[in-house]
Amino acid sequence: MAYWVGEAFVRDFIVGDRLCKVCETKKGLATSDNNRFLKLWFEVCLDSIGFNVKSNSETVNNGYKWYPHHKGGEYRRWYGNQEYVINWKSDGYEIKNYRDASGKLLSRPQNTQYNFSKALTWSKITSSIFSARFSENRFLFDDAAAICYHKNEDELLWTLGFLNSKCCQNILNVLNLTINIQIGDIGNLPILHDETRKDIVTNIVEENIALSKTDWDSFETSWDFNGCPLI
Repeated sequence: MAYWVGEAFVRDFIVGDRLCKVCETKKGLATSDNNRFLKLWFEVCLDSIGFNVKSNSETVNNGYKWYPHHKGGEYRRWYGNQEYVINWKSDGYEIKNYRDASGKLLSRPQNTQYNFSKALTWSKITSSIFSARFSENRFLFDDAAAICYHKNEDELLWTLGFLNSKCCQNILNVLNLTINIQIGDIGNLPILHDETRKDIVTNIVEENIALSKTDWDSFETSWDFNGCPLI
C-alpha cells in the first residue's frame, strides 16, 4: 500500500493503459546451461555467427551456429550490452532437446516467436536505476533480459522513452523496491499517450539510441567496432 503517493500518481493508473495491454511483455528463453550454450562473441569464430539473420526459419540450413543474444548486463540505457551469442543452430535444436538422463527437458525455450524481432529489453536484476534498451531485429532474448514487443516501431520508441523517464522510475520505486525487476512490474506500469507530442518524443528517443550506439561501437567489445573515434 503506497499511501503517500499523490492524486496525480493515482490518476495515472486510472486513465493510463497497463503497458502489458499496449505491448507484449514476455520472458526470454532459459538454456539451463549457459556455459555450454552461451559465449561472448569474441570467443567463437566470427564466420560462425549469423549477425544478419531475421527469423528462426533462416537458422535451419544457413550453416551458422551462433546468433546475437541479449543477456541483461550492467546499467545502460537506449542501446548496448550486446556481448553474447547463443547456439541456435537449426532453430535451437540442441537447446530444445537438452534433457537429463531420465529424458526430462532441462531448458525452457519459451517465447521464441519473438526471436529476431525489433523489441525493447532490460536487465532483470539491477543495483542501479532501471534502464531499457532498443534491440534491432537480429537478436534472441535471455530469461535475464525481458522482452517488450509491438509490431509498430513508433509505439516501441514511445514506450522506450517512457521506460527511461524519471516518471517511470518514480512509479517503479513504488511498485518494486527490490533490485529484481519482474516482468509483471513492467507490465503493470501505466502508460499515457499524447499524439501531439508523439513525434517530438520519438525523435528524441531515436537520437538517444543513435548516440548510445555510437558510444557502444567506440569500444573494441562491440562487434561493430571500426576504430577509436579519437584517432
